[in-house]
Amino acid sequence: MTATLNLTGVPSAFNGYKYRCIVTGLCSVATSNVATLTVNKRPTIITYNADDNEQYSDVQTLTAVLKDQLTNVVLANQAITFTIGTQTVSAPTNAGGMAMSTLSMFQHVGSYQLTSFFAGDATYEASTDNDLFYITKENAVTDYTGPEYISVPCATCATTTVLLTASVRDTTNAFPANDIYPGDIRKARVKFINLNTMADISGWLTPGLVSSADTTSGIVSYNWTVALPSTSYEVYSIGVVVDNNGIAGNYIGRGETVLSISRSSLNEFITGGGNVIPMSSAGAYASDAGRKMHFGFNVKYNKSNKNLQGNLNVIYRRAGRVYQIKATSMSGLSIISTNPCAKKAIFTSKANLTDITNPALPITIYGGITLQVSMTDNDEIGLTDLIGITLLNGNNLVYSSNWVNINTVELMLKRGNIKVQNGVVCNGNNLIAGKGQTFETDEEVDVDTTTVVKAYPNPFINYSTISYTLKEAMHTSLTLYDNKGIKLMQLVNGNMTAGMHNVRVDGAKLAAGVYIYLLQTVDAKGERNTVNGKLVVQK
Repeated sequence: MTATLNLTGVPSAFNGYKYRCIVTGLCSVATSNVATLTVNKRPTIITYNADDNEQYSDVQTLTAVLKDQLTNVVLANQAITFTIGTQTVSAPTNAGGMAMSTLSMFQHVGSYQLTSFFAGDATYEASTDNDLFYITKENAVTDYTGPEYISVPCATCATTTVLLTASVRDTTNAFPANDIYPGDIRKARVKFINLNTMADISGWLTPGLVSSADTTSGIVSYNWTVALPSTSYEVYSIGVVVDNNGIAGNYIGRGETVLSISRSSLNEFITGGGNVIPMSSAGAYASDAGRKMHFGFNVKYNKSNKNLQGNLNVIYRRAGRVYQIKATSMSGLSIISTNPCAKKAIFTSKANLTDITNPALPITIYGGITLQVSMTDNDEIGLTDLIGITLLNGNNLVYSSNWVNINTVELMLKRGNIKVQNGVVCNGNNLIAGKGQTFETDEEVDVDTTTVVKAYPNPFINYSTISYTLKEAMHTSLTLYDNKGIKLMQLVNGNMTAGMHNVRVDGAKLAAGVYIYLLQTVDAKGERNTVNGKLVVQK
């Protein structure tokens, strides 16, 4: 006689249950030995099926499928955990057995183990899938923003110091439509190289932020001591490299420029004074918009033509405090006279930043940091002269008088005059008459003589119209710059009548990108006003 006990749909909870066979006869009852039931969990298999790489700061989509290994049936409503390095995220499987989640790649560039893990439950065994995953470098948009022409008025100097600067931006900052995932540009590593010899000019530099509120835009700077040519000029090809071979940098990119260095005549110097009204100041100690920035300077080489001498003083206001920038150890003066009626100069120096709100108790903020002053002497009486002030603490922007996109753009003087002496007399300057050099100590901002400037359509493909209204007749300059601050088009330059004026910008002449327009006016009293804005060209 035989008997069979069939168990179907046995749950894992039956594991360890004990069974006996009991036979009852006419005379007695027989009981078998105990049999213990062993219930094994069903094996599973998990398979990662997304790609194996993503750029730093971008978002990776992670997917994996979980199945019963014995039947190949997908398993729904099971928790899957994805781990890349120190980052972990979880997601449940859907009706098709697939778990899907996303993870932002904020770890350092390199290779990692990607683990897809199912922990198992009362019915199913755990399973794991290990794969290699690569976090690759994010693209950096790199622009050289330093000088491209240096002319040193020193016959006996063997070297000069050139302040090399570059803008380094996350792709999201430059092309937000192409990349919506911002990173931290401070994780880039940048160096300047001499492309003529492929030798390093600087070591690897860590960008500083233009604004602490924006981690996508940074700058680097380096004071390069370079030999002056004995005669004529020397041309250097300068490269800006973003990389560091994955050792420290999370970005990759490059930029190039050409830098010409020459000697010039010995009767060159710069002097000036007055004020501008910054509206787009930037940096850790940016000035208040609409408050005057006063300046005065006089710089030339000494009698032996070996060292710069003179002084430079800047005073501005911020959040109820008064600050002073004062030049200390002067390191470089370059005067560019390729256009005798628009003489440009670049002056570099070490400088101190001091809080002089209480002149009797000055507070030192920074000492011995880098100052660069660029200027354009456009006319004899200062009506259309320009100046730009940049103060750097290493790669950190401390102050810019007018930050436009990636660098300091010169502002037209509100009062005063700038003289860039290059030994050339300018003829044919037809600018309107006005006030000469004056110095002010009041803090009231003059009434704006220009209404709000409007550009429409913006963005545009074919053309855009810049519309502005003058409350009275005045000299008007409307200039278009690229995003590096390089002048592209002089749209208006002359005496304009009161009323509305419309200026058409032809998009066919421009590549896709962001451009800056600068409207500067001078009224009959010599009062100046500056307004700038952006134009976006789409192709």
